Amino acid sequence: MNQQQSKTVLVVDDELSVRRLIRQYLEMTNYAVVEAKDGMNILRKIVDNHVDVVILDILMDNKEGMESIIEIRDQYPDLPVIMISSDPNYLSLSETLGATAIFCKPLNLPELEAAIRKYLR
Repeated sequence: MNQQQSKTVLVVDDELSVRRLIRQYLEMTNYAVVEAKDGMNILRKIVDNHVDVVILDILMDNKEGMESIIEIRDQYPDLPVIMISSDPNYLSLSETLGATAIFCKPLNLPELEAAIRKYLR
């Protein structure tokens, strides 16, 4: 059994096309993927789905990524959180809030998956 077969990634992005793209790629590399369109109830999703890594967009309706990463860091300080955005200014701010890694959109999916693998070691 491949190491990542038992690993679950939560993908939080308000753009359905981005979530689908990440899901398809990660499922091809044997990850389980859970999706959310915003940061609402993110802590419940992490617990209910035994999430190992979170990929979190910054700018979303309802509850943004910045607010969500603060919540995650408060409850799960060691959970890898990869922040994604098309705005590099927000990405640097997310690092100060505890992002494990940052990626600018459009995403390089092989690099994203390599980061996930690295942080799951």
